[in-house]
Amino acid sequence: MKTFRVLALLCLASGLRAAPSLMVPDITFPGLYQGSNSLYSQVYPQGSGQPFATTVLGLTYQTLFPSQSTWLLPAPGGGTTAVSSQRLQQATLRVGGLHFFGHALIDMQFPLDSPSVNLGREFSASYFMETGVQWFPWALGANSLRPFVSTGLLRRTLTLSDSQDPGANPGTVSQTVFPLGLGFAFLSSGGGLLDFEVQRSFNDSPSLPLGVAAQDLARPSPAYATSLLDLSGYRVSVGLEASWSMQALLGQAGQTQQLLKLASLEQQGRLSGPTLEAGLSMRLYHNDSDYFDVRRPYLSQAYQEPFFFHGGVGYYFFSWDAELRLASRAIAGSARAYGADLKASQQGLFAEALKFFDPHFYGFVPFVGAGAGHEDLDLSDSGGGASYHLTKSVWVPDLVFGWELRTDPSQSWLIRTNFRWIPKEQVSILPGVNYDFGGLEYDLFQLVVFPARLLGN
Repeated sequence: MKTFRVLALLCLASGLRAAPSLMVPDITFPGLYQGSNSLYSQVYPQGSGQPFATTVLGLTYQTLFPSQSTWLLPAPGGGTTAVSSQRLQQATLRVGGLHFFGHALIDMQFPLDSPSVNLGREFSASYFMETGVQWFPWALGANSLRPFVSTGLLRRTLTLSDSQDPGANPGTVSQTVFPLGLGFAFLSSGGGLLDFEVQRSFNDSPSLPLGVAAQDLARPSPAYATSLLDLSGYRVSVGLEASWSMQALLGQAGQTQQLLKLASLEQQGRLSGPTLEAGLSMRLYHNDSDYFDVRRPYLSQAYQEPFFFHGGVGYYFFSWDAELRLASRAIAGSARAYGADLKASQQGLFAEALKFFDPHFYGFVPFVGAGAGHEDLDLSDSGGGASYHLTKSVWVPDLVFGWELRTDPSQSWLIRTNFRWIPKEQVSILPGVNYDFGGLEYDLFQLVVFPARLLGN
């Protein structure tokens, strides 16, 4: 029967008729042409020139030239020590895409090392680009050299924790900064990409507490002095990457072939079906709470959460362009500084409904959704000779939104970007001391697979 369908479609493909800006098979098929969600309407326009988006993967090498000649580091006894600033070098892995016909390169950069220098104390700092954007006023195409302006969200992490005095140990401190930059890039006809960039981060000055002595969590934090460590300067980057079309990777055919594939999958009942989802995530924003605001403010910058896995299963409804899914993820974070220690973890299962809104813009499809999740929470705190431990299970509502890239509406897999916002997930550790596990989570990238379409292609 399957062989018969394939032969029938090949025969039908021989009878083509012209339609405005699109060649389609002249076949009679329910829902092929009629309706806002017809198969005909799902096929994206294609041009013979530069693709709407390409994938970019490569390496960059960065050097920070500090603006200040000296840095002020916490010293034993609650004071500071002035040391000569040092250049910091770092290599990063770059993953992203060149979008909007060569006008915007949107990427993530993952540090491959942590620059470390000896300043009398061991000092290390690394820079992680949560989301970076290079905007080309003139499109970057094959065999072209183009200038760009850049910005993004840059997470800077420094570690300084080898003093014998706990009051001079800020631990690992993170801060989100907003760089601005200029540069130029060259794209070869073979997809090789070379870029040079100079960025300036204006607000990269963490405030480090001085002379802090951790107390029992039941007592408010005592007042303490702070010192600014000015890490601002110029970051010079050189990158070497490869750029290729995702359509070529998918083996995407022309519009007529796409329509035939859609018709075949529709007849087999495979356009709707189960989904498998897996990706890498991070938290962009952690909700405020009494714990960090009143009791342990000196731990707020020291709190760290590594990347975490975000997976799920669902069912996609083609005619509604909607999905129901069960998603799971586990987040673990910790902070250790000034004699205090915090460990927090949460593991949740979420039932969510997503609705997609296809603007027919070259496969860029945003979505919104909502759901509820069941979370198992665990928190432990120690400091000032006292320890506290809390475990609790809670139900929480959540909102989700994001977008996905459908380079071919009949494809069996795609890349999706998810945001999950939990408005409030507050638990009480002590009377008047609350900790909020909620916040904004962000998928760096998530692979979504349609098993039924895989079996049907």
